[in-house]
Parts: sequence; C-alpha cells; structure tokens
Amino acid sequence: MTEITLQYCSKALRRHVTVWMLLPFDTFHPDRCPAPPYRTLYFLNGYLANARQILDTTTLCLWAQRYGLAVVLPDGENSFYVDHPERNALYGTYVAEELVQVTRQLFPLSDRREDTFLGGISMGGFGALMQGMRHPDTFSRIAALSPAAQLYEMVRQNCLPLSEVEAAVGSEEQYLREYDPGSLILRAHQSGRKLPALFFCCGTEDRLTYRVDRALYETLKKAGVPVRYSEGPGMHDAFYWNEVIPEALEFLVSGASKEEL
Repeated sequence: MTEITLQYCSKALRRHVTVWMLLPFDTFHPDRCPAPPYRTLYFLNGYLANARQILDTTTLCLWAQRYGLAVVLPDGENSFYVDHPERNALYGTYVAEELVQVTRQLFPLSDRREDTFLGGISMGGFGALMQGMRHPDTFSRIAALSPAAQLYEMVRQNCLPLSEVEAAVGSEEQYLREYDPGSLILRAHQSGRKLPALFFCCGTEDRLTYRVDRALYETLKKAGVPVRYSEGPGMHDAFYWNEVIPEALEFLVSGASKEEL
C-alpha cells in the first residue's frame, strides 16, 4: 500500500488543504495489487478528529489493502460537511465534488459510479449519508460508522451543543429540509430516484449515536428502504470501529452479499 500526502489550493475552501491518500500500489508485490483505475473510497473524519488520526488509530489501511481500494481522506474539521458561502467554507462541495474531480485528474482512480464510494465515522458518517444522498450520481455505495444520524435529536439528548448545530445546519426546519439523512433517504425512496446502497452500524454502548442510529434503521426498515444495518457491543471509539471496518469495506467492494433490509 502506498501512502500519499496531497496539498493543493482548494477553490471550495479558498485556501491550501492537505489530503491523505492510500493507493493499492506496491512494487515489491505487484501481483497482489489490482490494475488501475482503482475503486475509491472517500472517507470523512468525525467531530474533534482529523484524517491523520483515522490512519493512526484504525485498521482502515490494512483492510483497504486487502480489498484493493484506494482511499481519500480529507480534513473535515468540525464542519459537518455542509456549505457556508458566507465564510468561504464550502465543505460539502469540497468533499463530494471538488475532491473527487481533483483526485481523479491526478491519480489513476476510476471515474465510474459503481467504483466510487463514500464513508465516514461519527460526524463523517453523517456527512457520508447526507452528501451521498445529495450526490447519488457520483457515489454508488455509502458506509457510515456510528453516524451522527439526527443532529437535533442528539441536541435534545445533550449529546451535541445547540449553538454549534445551529451554526452548522441552521434551524431544525432547515436541517430537516436540506441535511437530515433520514429525510433525504425517504424522499429519494418515495420519489423512485436512484439511491446509493446503504450500510451503517453502531455500538450498543455508544451513548452518542446508538439511539439515533437505531431509530434511523427502524424508520428506513418500516418504509421499505433497502439498507444493511449492523449493531453489536462497542462504544464510540476506535476499538469498535476497528471491529466493523472489515464488514463496511466488504459491503463496499462486493455488493449486497448479505440480505439487506
């Protein structure tokens, strides 16, 4: 596996950014590497974290190598991956549009929808579900680990501060209209539009996201939305995420090998 640090001037963020990348390329064992162009996972970090921390604390690199995946990890800061033109911070445009275009131009990444995936952890899981549903022609599959699936419900549960959620996504009415993953998924399903395949999971001891994730699953199941959901022992930490990364990546690369819904 080859690790690359990319720096470029982002038009969406109006500043230089650093992006970490993993490419399934190895001169010592070329027979173990897939032929380019590579299937690609764009993977989003959580609140208070950064992309480098994901590489340092999880087994994402090892499993990406096993499955022959390229991985692109931008820094999402605490943006919730939404656009704020008033402060030149178009994080949604950055991760779901600009970054895809830039990395495809610079590296041998597949430009096919069926080879392009979006994933993330916690806030990044929210970003993956939300931006994946807003860009269904780009991303074919979404894998969200312990996603912050309903921000205002998490505020009511004292898991997120109201001031930061309002600053990120506006009022609850605006949030439900524009950003709420459950609302976006249900509207797309009811309209018959193309949906990315969905996988999300959560630890049953996760005090931050378990209740909202379980509620989202029950809502989607009741509505007949195809989804693979997984839960098991674990908290909101890298110990749990390392347990579920293999299943998440298997879902991305091999399709619905298990029964979904």
